[in-house]
Amino acid sequence: GLSVIVVSDGDKAAGDALRDELLDLAWERRADFIHDFEPMTASIARATSVSAGPVVLHDHGDNCGAGGVTDVMAVLAQCLEQGLDDIVAGPYCDPEAAAILIDAGVGATVTLEVGGKVDMPARGLTGQPMSLTGTVTAVSDGRYKVTGPMMTGMAMNLGPTAVLDIGPALVIVCTNPLEPFDVDFYDVLGIDPTEHRILLIKSRQHFRAVFEPIAQEVIGVAGPGVCSEDYSVVEFEHIRRPMYPMDLDTPKTVIGN
Repeated sequence: GLSVIVVSDGDKAAGDALRDELLDLAWERRADFIHDFEPMTASIARATSVSAGPVVLHDHGDNCGAGGVTDVMAVLAQCLEQGLDDIVAGPYCDPEAAAILIDAGVGATVTLEVGGKVDMPARGLTGQPMSLTGTVTAVSDGRYKVTGPMMTGMAMNLGPTAVLDIGPALVIVCTNPLEPFDVDFYDVLGIDPTEHRILLIKSRQHFRAVFEPIAQEVIGVAGPGVCSEDYSVVEFEHIRRPMYPMDLDTPKTVIGN
């Protein structure tokens, strides 16, 4: 649970009082720490009403920065179902699919299954590959250097990577999972993100420093995955109960002194 540590200069009573004040404040505002989310379909529907791009759709349910497998295709599938186009989607981590696309080469027309290779038994989810047909438009070794404000100068490696143009979307398929907190990976694939209507990525926070300045709108999407913020779908086994926010009637309990 939430913890407060106060260091006082020889005055334990004053430290205890400040500690209790902070604990009371945190408890009174506990609902403010809970992030409200809407259904995936509703978030994507909001994107359809935005007239100009880029619109950044960040799928935070399958973010490798928080333990996601980075190969869940559900958000892309829903975007296509709702009629969105001019999408740049990914990168999706699927070494098998990346190898097939690279072997086929730029200009080749390929039909294959992308994503859905990894099951998530802790969530009771099984991988759902997405069958795609398109033209390979770019291949890369996936190496680039970050030029943006976060981890500037860091050498990054998506591994062998390819882009498949399926018509309404350019789908980036890579070998190594990597959260897209910079736009430099687009450059090595010949993509200008500012020229596209929808940028679909898998991230929760780290993308913001570089994506928000180029976005007309940023929309979070609660796609399926192990990073879900819906605690009702998680079967907790080793926590004491009641525990807020899983149990909204949890009483305030202070442990320690």
